[in-house]
Amino acid sequence: MNDQREPAFRRSEVLFLGIAAIALLAGIFHAFALSFVTDDAFISFRYAKNFVHGLGLVYNPGERVEGFTNFLWTIMMAGVLRLGFDPVSVSQILGIFFFGCTLLTATVLSWRLWHGAGTTGLALPLTAAALALHHDACVFATGGLETSFFTFLVSLLFVFVALWRTRNGVLLAGVVAVLLMMTRPDGIVYVVPSAVFLLLTSERPVRACSFFTLPILVLFVPYWIWRATYYGYFFPNSFYAKSIGLAYYQQGIAYTFSYFSSYYVFGAIVLLAIYLSADRNKSGTMISRIAQLRERAGLLTINGRTGLLASLFIIFQIAFVIRIGGDFMFGRFFVPVTPMLFMLCEVLVIALRPDLLRISVAMLILAGTYFRIDHFTQEKTVGYIADERQWYTDDYKLWAIRSGDSLKKYFSGLNVRVALWGGTARLGYYLDSIYVIEAQGGLTDAALSHQDLSERGRPGHEKTATLEFLAAKNVNFLIGPMNTVHDVKVLDDIVLDEVNGRIVRYDNSIMKRLEQFPEVRFFDFPRSLDAYIAKIDSFPIARVKSDYENFKSYYFEPSRDTVREQRFLQRLNPERGR
Repeated sequence: MNDQREPAFRRSEVLFLGIAAIALLAGIFHAFALSFVTDDAFISFRYAKNFVHGLGLVYNPGERVEGFTNFLWTIMMAGVLRLGFDPVSVSQILGIFFFGCTLLTATVLSWRLWHGAGTTGLALPLTAAALALHHDACVFATGGLETSFFTFLVSLLFVFVALWRTRNGVLLAGVVAVLLMMTRPDGIVYVVPSAVFLLLTSERPVRACSFFTLPILVLFVPYWIWRATYYGYFFPNSFYAKSIGLAYYQQGIAYTFSYFSSYYVFGAIVLLAIYLSADRNKSGTMISRIAQLRERAGLLTINGRTGLLASLFIIFQIAFVIRIGGDFMFGRFFVPVTPMLFMLCEVLVIALRPDLLRISVAMLILAGTYFRIDHFTQEKTVGYIADERQWYTDDYKLWAIRSGDSLKKYFSGLNVRVALWGGTARLGYYLDSIYVIEAQGGLTDAALSHQDLSERGRPGHEKTATLEFLAAKNVNFLIGPMNTVHDVKVLDDIVLDEVNGRIVRYDNSIMKRLEQFPEVRFFDFPRSLDAYIAKIDSFPIARVKSDYENFKSYYFEPSRDTVREQRFLQRLNPERGR
C-alpha cells in the first residue's frame, strides 16, 4: 500500500516545490514592478550619512533627536554608505531580498503544515503564493523603509515559535525578537503574544519563557538604556510626534476597515472557521484537534499551534493599530501581519475535505487576493490615508536629486537653516550638513514633537510647525508646496529653480548671495522696504507699529539693518529718534 502511494506523494512534493518556485519568482517580479521610495525613508538615510561621516547618529550635527524608529535598518543603510553605494537604490534591492526571504519562510512552514496534516493529495504553498499576488505586500517590499525587513523578522519569529520546541530553538526565537524590536519598537506587539503562546503550549512554560526572554534582557534592555541615555527620552521622537500615547480609536477603526475592505479575502477566515466548526465530528480538522487537547497544551499538533499563534499575532496587531490610529500610508501597518493572515487561511484550508474542496477554496483565496478592491483609483488620498506609491513616482525621485544638487550649490558656504514641508523631506538627505527641520510632523525636532495636541488629524502630521515656531528656530527658508508655481506672487515667496518655498527670515547676507543665480527668484525686500519708508510718515501709527513687529523678526533681526530700522523707530517714537 505504501509503495503504491509513494510515487504519487513524490509527485505532490515536486508540484509543491514547483509552485513555490513560481511564487518566489512572481513575487520578486511583482515587487520590482511596484518599487518606489517614500519620503520618510530619506530621514533614515540622512541619519545614516551623518553617522558614517562621524557626526553621530543624528539628523542635524550637534543635535541629538531620535527622528527614526528603525535603528537596525538605519545602521544597515550606514553600512551601505560606508561601502560607497547609494542607499536609495540598495534599500530597494534589500527590501525585495527580504521579501523573497519572507516567501521562503512561508514556504517552509507550509511544507510542514501540509505534511503535518498527513495529506497525500495536492499540497499548495498557499501563503507564499498569496503574498506574491498581494499588491501592498509587494509595494512595501520596497519603499526605502524597514517594512520588508521587519515583516521578514516577524515571519521568522512566527516560524521559530510555532515549530521549535527545544531550548535552543526558543533561545534563538528570543534573539529574533531582539532584532525585531531593534528594527522597530512596535515589534513588542509580536513578542508579547509569542510569550503568551509559549506559556499556553509549552510542556514547561516557565522554562520556555525564561529562555525566550533571556536574549531580551541581555541584549535589548542594554540597547534601550543606551538609546534613552543618548537621546534623552525613553521613547523615540516619533512616539511623541505621532502622539502614540494617546488613543485614536476612530482613525484606527477607519484604517483597519480600509485594509480589510480592500482585502476582503480575509473574510475567508471567518467563513472557514464557521464551516469547520459546524461539523465538530469531522476528523482531521483543526477544530477537532484543538478539541482533543488533554491537560497539556503542548500536545497541540503543528497545525493547531500555527493557527493559535497566527490568531494571537493578528489579534494583538489589530488591537494595536486601532488604538494608535493606524498610519497615513495605506496597509503599511498590516503588511507585517499579512503572512499570518494567510497562514491562518492555510491552516483552515488544510483542514477541509475532500481534496477538491480544499484546492477550490485555495484558488478562490488566491483570486480574491489579486482582485482586491482598490480604494485609490480616483484619488491618491482617501480621508487621512494615502496610497504612498502614487505620490512618489520615479519622476519625483529624479526631481529630488536635481533639486538637492541645486540647493547645495545655492547654499554652499552659507549658514542656512531650512524647514521641509510635505513631500520634500527627501531633500534633507541631499542637503548634507545644512540644518534641516522636518516641519509637517515634527519627526526630527524634539520641541515640535513634544507640543500639546489640541485636536486629532492625519496620523503623523498633527504637530506641524508654524512660521512663528520656525522663526524662533532661526529657519531661513520653508521648502514645500506653496502658492508659487512658476513665478513669485507673494512677498515672502522664493523660487529656487524647480523648488518652491517661503522666506521665513530674510537675511541680507544670504539673499545677496542668492541674487547671483538667475534661476533663483524672490522679492527684493530691502527695495520694497525703501518704498515703504518713503511714505512712512503718511501711514497711521497703528499700521506702522503692526508692520514693524512683522518686519522685525522677518528682516531686521536676521539682517541687522539698523539704518532702515531706525526710520521705523523715529516714526513710532519721534522723541527717541531726535
